[in-house]
Amino acid sequence: MNKLSLIMFDVDGTLIDSLNFIVTVVNKVCVKHGQKEQSADFIKDGVGLSREKSLRRLFPDVSDAELMQIADEVKEEVSKLRGSGYKDPLFDGVEEILNKLEGKGYL
Repeated sequence: MNKLSLIMFDVDGTLIDSLNFIVTVVNKVCVKHGQKEQSADFIKDGVGLSREKSLRRLFPDVSDAELMQIADEVKEEVSKLRGSGYKDPLFDGVEEILNKLEGKGYL
């Protein structure tokens, strides 16, 4: 039997629940541009799409240049919120699993 020498996890959406962060950022930008706030479900459906496709769902009527400006504003909002000390919560059970792995010498 081979002993594991490496365990890797995707962090965003696997270990941490970043949906609230994404919803907060997207809705700040939507409101700034006169759009209504979107539901978490609608925003979640755009996660995993390209940046352009995800933003186009929210802003279907803006020009490509305006869409790129909005993309820059999203980046700025992400930086502001992260800079404020915001921390995404771990999914339920993740801390216990990581502690078990650490106890077995994997971390």
